[in-house]
Amino acid sequence: MRLPPLLSWLQLSSTLFVLVYGSMHSSIAWSQRKCGFDLAIRQALQKNPQLIKKAQAIEAAMQAYMQRPHLLRTDSSAYPDTTVVIPVVVHIVLPDPTQVTDTQVFSQINVLNQDYHATNPDTAKVPAVWKPILGHVKFEYVLAKRTPTGLPTNGIDRVQTSVTTFSINNACSQVKHASSGGANAWDTKSYLNIWVCNLPQGYLGVTTPPGLYPADEDGVVITTKAFGAVGNLDPEFNLGRTATHEVGHYWNLLHPWGVYSSNPNCSYDDSVADTPPQSGPIYGCTTFPATDNCSPNPPGVMFMNYMEYVDDSCMYMFTQGQVQRMLALLYTFRSSLLNSQGATPVQLEKLKPQLLRIIQPIGKICDPMVSPQVTLRNYGYDSLFTADIVYYTEDSIPYSYHWTGKLGTFDSIQVNLPAFSIGIGTHILTAYVLHPNDSLNGQYNSDTIRQSFHLDPIITSDFTEGFEEDTFPPPYWEVVNPDNSYTWEHTSVASHSGQYSAVMRNLDYMQNGPIDDLISPVINVSQADSAFLFFYVAAAVQSNPYGNNAYWDTLEVVISTNCGQTGTIVYKKWGRNLITDSIPTSQEFIPTPSQWRRDSINLTPFIKQGNFQIIFRNITNFENNIYLDDIQLVTRPTNPNLKRDKVLIVPNPTTGDVLVEFLTLSPDLLGVELFNSVGQLLARYAPSSVINNQIAVHLLGKPAGVYFVKVVYRDYSIVKRIIKLP
Repeated sequence: MRLPPLLSWLQLSSTLFVLVYGSMHSSIAWSQRKCGFDLAIRQALQKNPQLIKKAQAIEAAMQAYMQRPHLLRTDSSAYPDTTVVIPVVVHIVLPDPTQVTDTQVFSQINVLNQDYHATNPDTAKVPAVWKPILGHVKFEYVLAKRTPTGLPTNGIDRVQTSVTTFSINNACSQVKHASSGGANAWDTKSYLNIWVCNLPQGYLGVTTPPGLYPADEDGVVITTKAFGAVGNLDPEFNLGRTATHEVGHYWNLLHPWGVYSSNPNCSYDDSVADTPPQSGPIYGCTTFPATDNCSPNPPGVMFMNYMEYVDDSCMYMFTQGQVQRMLALLYTFRSSLLNSQGATPVQLEKLKPQLLRIIQPIGKICDPMVSPQVTLRNYGYDSLFTADIVYYTEDSIPYSYHWTGKLGTFDSIQVNLPAFSIGIGTHILTAYVLHPNDSLNGQYNSDTIRQSFHLDPIITSDFTEGFEEDTFPPPYWEVVNPDNSYTWEHTSVASHSGQYSAVMRNLDYMQNGPIDDLISPVINVSQADSAFLFFYVAAAVQSNPYGNNAYWDTLEVVISTNCGQTGTIVYKKWGRNLITDSIPTSQEFIPTPSQWRRDSINLTPFIKQGNFQIIFRNITNFENNIYLDDIQLVTRPTNPNLKRDKVLIVPNPTTGDVLVEFLTLSPDLLGVELFNSVGQLLARYAPSSVINNQIAVHLLGKPAGVYFVKVVYRDYSIVKRIIKLP
């Protein structure tokens, strides 16, 4: 029995975790097709099970559209006569993006149009029994002729990257963001975005399932070796059919066997009535008829369907039912494409300056003096020599800056505007251009740009953050998540104290290397003589902590004095130095009360530098969860005796150990030595023993009496007499 689509979605959600975890540990040879679409569905729903409702709503809208009377016919009159133009941008993201030529891109667009129009020559091989249901759809795939900002383009965006291979996980989100070595999407409501890059062995492509991923990640990713019909391609996948297959997923077509890796009980299907049921993928090539246990009798399974896993030369048809499904998604979920101007050539005006974007300020700023930076571009066919840039916030007077220079057509320049001051709070900077080339032309409606930014209060005293607020991140804290995947979040499953802590779910983060930051408010405790950071951490691993892994989850603490742009690493732990549970586990690590450790860092070297921020940085390598709680900044004035003598030994007299405390650490320090009253050397401590400007000298257990502590420098020594009490 073939299940209704909505029921299939519900069952998918209930078995999600097992399917996702299992799929991550499978591999397949290059000679067989492998698509990441099913994995993308499972990972999206694992991360947010509530997305099942959105998927069901999209499916319901499609089903309702397909019930319209004119679409119930199966003849060619069922299809709209008007050709729908689909603007395409191809992002080529490679260490050498020129290796994919323009000709290769053009060949791929040609293949898409032939395959979707059913004008490809190999439709002659469609078996007679299925020729009546051969589907064609009037989608005209066209390389974009204008960018989202209105510039002319050939629709090919080449981006050089240092990433040699992009992870397939989370619908290959890494390649879709410049911040993680990829290329930012063009407006996905107006363009079909195709990214071409190197994918892990075995994967030819992956597409984001409609509605399950962020809008700026919507689109298709294809490996370099299977893109287009010319170039350095894998011989089994050299006809451009990988794109035909993946773009089919873009229109919400499923694999014939459903969204699981196999369908042995024939319980699932692709929600299309005229494609035969199928128990699982077919690889390579086969001959007609091909049967399996879901379609045991001729004509059997439709192995030549574009949504199959066969080689390029053996797939050559869509069905009319699949075409109806594509149209249903176009006129419901992807209807914004119908109004796209992406394929409309740019018509230039004589004189048209435009502000493209506000570079600064953006997001959080750390100084009340704002120095705006904007990008000015000339969209006119006359050169631009002068312009007045007007800018203001909601609570300031308008400022005007007279720019002079020379910008040819489509040239742009960064303009630094005079600074002005703002108060604490959230602000919106508005800017536009007037009087190009000293003309009387007013402001262009399309020219005005706006950007929100905020200045937060500065912490000037000791504080503790236990994450007990209802919101996360806490007020004036920030989370930086460059790849829009897993990141720091609130949790109530474990805490050192109170009810909540912060967690980084590295167990779910099936990638190596992504960075996520939890950033403190701006701090200025320059009135103090010293400052120390304390925090509780809990962590575990999946691997043997004493193994020879090249990569581990890593926790760093970074101090930034320039509003998070750069920083100094003051703490870095990974593997067995970080974990608080020595037993490896592939289950989610949830610490017990005894599995928290208090770590400390001396921040004294930074307090005289003025404003600074504390960055807790997670570098994931797919081990297990890391938790933070009870972050505490403690300041204190310096002991006046320490200020005077530069070195202090306390307590004195003592009943146990003593601390050799340094006002500042000198590079000439050679170590600390302990002697008894007759001059016998009892212990020696190297400079590496210094923790938080202190060295602990162990007297506990030694007999009462007089001892001497010698602090040895390169050119001199300091000797202090210590009394050990009984």
